[in-house]
Amino acid sequence: MSDDEAVEAAAFDRYLPRRDITAVPPQGGYVAKRCPQRVEFDVFPPVDVVPEDPPPGVRLRMDEGNAFEASVFAQLRTLHPEATVIDQTQPAEVQQAATSAALAAGVPLVLGGWLPTDLVGRRVGRPDVLVRAERRSDGRWAYHPVDVKHHLTLKADPPKPGAPGGAGDAVPRALLATLADPAHRAAVPDPERIARSQTADLLQLAHYRRMLEQTPHASSHAVGAIIGKELEVVWFRLDVPVVRRLWDGTDAKPARLRCSATTSSSRSGSTSSPPPRRASRWWNRCW
Repeated sequence: MSDDEAVEAAAFDRYLPRRDITAVPPQGGYVAKRCPQRVEFDVFPPVDVVPEDPPPGVRLRMDEGNAFEASVFAQLRTLHPEATVIDQTQPAEVQQAATSAALAAGVPLVLGGWLPTDLVGRRVGRPDVLVRAERRSDGRWAYHPVDVKHHLTLKADPPKPGAPGGAGDAVPRALLATLADPAHRAAVPDPERIARSQTADLLQLAHYRRMLEQTPHASSHAVGAIIGKELEVVWFRLDVPVVRRLWDGTDAKPARLRCSATTSSSRSGSTSSPPPRRASRWWNRCW
């Protein structure tokens, strides 16, 4: 499936761009957490500006993350021989078509999928794992997004002695599933641990959730999960206030950045670089 044949989504009621952004390429989940000026430069590179390679430390973390993801995929393939693994050496349209076919067939697990391009939201996304959820009222299978991250996702928080319910009265317990049965329906609360809610992770999950909403495979349960160094599947709700605020980020901020990129393109004939965006002063890194 090519971008031209991608799913045409219904218009959102909120966060609609104020400019025509059809010339801006669809953006991935990282756009909401990157330096705004880098996003603009990625879309419309200024004249005589060459991007630098990642610093050695960043490159090392990226390589370690890729190796960790590969090891998790290997474990999932062993535990779930029925899983569909998308061949990432194939062209984008082939990967998108294979992912759509797997979702339509109700495959329990899809590894390395590539969702259809969201033309209205200008989103593109490749969730590491798609886990089958419930069967929808229209007969199609719903799916939840899961991402693999090379960092810790859990924190010890045992009940306090003498306090009924312990710390769980104030902080929800981590909702965990196993690699052998990663589905949300199989997840149970851990009385001894809480989840490390990392903004960047939740923004990515929200991005994939938005994309699934533009397909016939969105679940009625707005949840997503992270597989971290503990090799457990940590589930997060995406409809509680803190995450709804993050959803505002994954909708509104990229919309502002796409509008910004459109403005940049209108002066792309200039030989000088555009002035720095005021928002960029809040970001201390571009990687």
